[in-house]
Amino acid sequence: MLKATVKYLAQETSIHGFKFLANKKVNKFLRLFWFFSLLLSISVLLWYAKGLYVKLNFEPEINVRVKFKSMSEIPFPAVTICDSVFAKNNSINFIQYFNNKRLNSQKNMTVEGKHIMAANIHVCAPHLSFFNQDFDDKRSDFDIVKVLNDSSLRTDEIFLLCSYKKTLAADCNNIFNKVLTDNGFCHSANMQGYNTIFNKNVLSKDFDSYKRKNISSSWLHKTRQVNDDNETIYWTLDSGYIDDSDDSNVIPKRANKQNFFNNYLFINHIDKENYCPQLGKIFKIFFHLPNEMPTIFNREYSIEIGHQKLMFLNAKLYTSDESLKGYTPKQRQCYFEGEKNLKFFKSYTKSHCDWECVTNYTLDICGCTKFSMPRDNNTPVCDMQKKKCYYNAMLTWPNNRSFYENNDNPCDCYETCNDIKYEINYEDDSDFHNFYSLSLLKNAQE
Repeated sequence: MLKATVKYLAQETSIHGFKFLANKKVNKFLRLFWFFSLLLSISVLLWYAKGLYVKLNFEPEINVRVKFKSMSEIPFPAVTICDSVFAKNNSINFIQYFNNKRLNSQKNMTVEGKHIMAANIHVCAPHLSFFNQDFDDKRSDFDIVKVLNDSSLRTDEIFLLCSYKKTLAADCNNIFNKVLTDNGFCHSANMQGYNTIFNKNVLSKDFDSYKRKNISSSWLHKTRQVNDDNETIYWTLDSGYIDDSDDSNVIPKRANKQNFFNNYLFINHIDKENYCPQLGKIFKIFFHLPNEMPTIFNREYSIEIGHQKLMFLNAKLYTSDESLKGYTPKQRQCYFEGEKNLKFFKSYTKSHCDWECVTNYTLDICGCTKFSMPRDNNTPVCDMQKKKCYYNAMLTWPNNRSFYENNDNPCDCYETCNDIKYEINYEDDSDFHNFYSLSLLKNAQE
């Protein structure tokens, strides 16, 4: 029955050549000719089909269409500023200890001083192992994050003036928050709220510094208490600003030409021995998305104290057509909003995904995480003896394929389909009237 059906279809099909195969009266050599001709045609067809499949799934063609947008549709970046001051406690002579290394210069230190040294070595010199035997940071009363917070400079000890739209702020503490980063505690402005960035009830209390406090009248039109639990979300990466969002009472601020910051940074007193010798006396500056925590995956800009810099900001908005949602994230190599869920971060960005990935890898290898990595309250923080372990893990994680293949939650950290890239150029200049500027003023006491 099947043979008869195939023969009937071959005789009746409109595809040239099959009729010759089904007709036994046709010359044998002619039938062989059509057999190999059809076989060759089908092989070529399959070869091209395979090429199209590979191109579609592994080498997708991306067409970029340039389209200008109003600056008011793009948020100004969040700005995170980190100083290189080791500790504001003048009794700690880190440079002397750093130079003496193993000469037991820590013997005369107080317990508080040893705690400050141990905590800040994780920031200043995580790659150097000769510190490990000198400081015991396994004491039950040692809390590395608390020590870093207590020994770091307050916002008002760094910022002399903060202005926005040519309006001076009475208190820079109302604009900048201290936030925990890989560089210790830094100072961030224009970031969205804690519960916009992080998932609820999973993150360690060490990251509570991201919860914003009062916002001053120089930042918004009137001072108001920001409640991160009930925060109104005015902007998302996929949807942009909501139509009725009034810039005067919105965070993040819009990137229109009238919006720029003019911040004068100064250190009230930098002891010559109290800064990271690996870095020198500098500020590190990160420009990142307002819904993003600053991580090692964000590009940093270093500015020496005693220099004035004019920084030009160029924002590029990338959007993807909604029709691409019909393809899998692997095919299009990007995620739309809500397609990729992270454990600690509510807002997906590639930086957040990479940061969670290296955190999971470090925890798997070392049994602990670096102080700045996202974690819950039950995850141990690596001590001095594990410093080399987490440092090496952060260097080797991209190349460890076996970890990702055996992991129940593979990283798959693609870019977001809708994204904003900030490009920064800066030059020595004291004429502050364009876009973003940072003036670093040298302390007269030095």
